[in-house]
Amino acid sequence: MHTSSINSQTIQAKYEEIAHQYDQHAVLQNLIADELLSRLELINIPVAQVLDLGCGTAHSLKTLSKTFPKAKLCFTDASEKMLRLAKKRKPWFKKIDFIHCQAEDLSYADNSFDCVVSSLLLQNCVDPDQVFKQVQRVLRENGLFSFSTLGPDSFKELRLALSDAKIDSHDLAFGHLTDMHDIGDALLRAGMREPVVDVDIHTLQFDTFHSLFNELHATGHILQTFTDTQIQHIAQNYPRQTTGSSYEISFEVVYGQTWAGDGKSKSRTPQEFQFPLDGLITRKK
Repeated sequence: MHTSSINSQTIQAKYEEIAHQYDQHAVLQNLIADELLSRLELINIPVAQVLDLGCGTAHSLKTLSKTFPKAKLCFTDASEKMLRLAKKRKPWFKKIDFIHCQAEDLSYADNSFDCVVSSLLLQNCVDPDQVFKQVQRVLRENGLFSFSTLGPDSFKELRLALSDAKIDSHDLAFGHLTDMHDIGDALLRAGMREPVVDVDIHTLQFDTFHSLFNELHATGHILQTFTDTQIQHIAQNYPRQTTGSSYEISFEVVYGQTWAGDGKSKSRTPQEFQFPLDGLITRKK
């Protein structure tokens, strides 16, 4: 049941609310971003212009500057407060663009970028398919799109507690938690080619339920508003191995890389694409 409205405005408002505390809590989020950025070291294409889509506080700025020292860097985010914090990371001697816009409606011209990176943005977009279309549009032919997002096994413990507590949750209470095969479908529908996807599983442990819940809230992973009474009932129903054991929460992190298509290929159905078998990997951490 949809118990509250979750749309682009409410998601944007969430990140405006948490911007001031995000960096204090984003340890796992930064680890995921670092893993995504490390994969860019393997690419071998000329890169003159790079876009970080949904940059948050621009944790990626230092690494992107090092990986692409001659490239112009552009950062976008839907949260003005996040962008203000991102700008504080800018070296005084380097020209960097910071643009406030929605990922579904980029303000850049066609064929602007050689590389687009995006870490943990897609699950918080109301229309991920539209985001892929925008990325395909702004990428130059054969440009690279490298991203991370969250899969359907994310927050499984919390979602089970919601069910056991008989608390209705919105379909987007934790964002779009999309299977990697469905992500591959969407990339090809948008006109991109040769997607390769793999999955990591991370498990975080907390001494108390409230520290777990507050961490998810402070990093923007809980989009639905719950009352204090509801939170208490969720805590009472949270699955643990024993009464005194820690509270665990799972993150299924989907990493993907794909190339911009030439715009001339015909649309393909899900039955007409293949992933390299060595690209479909699940790892646990």
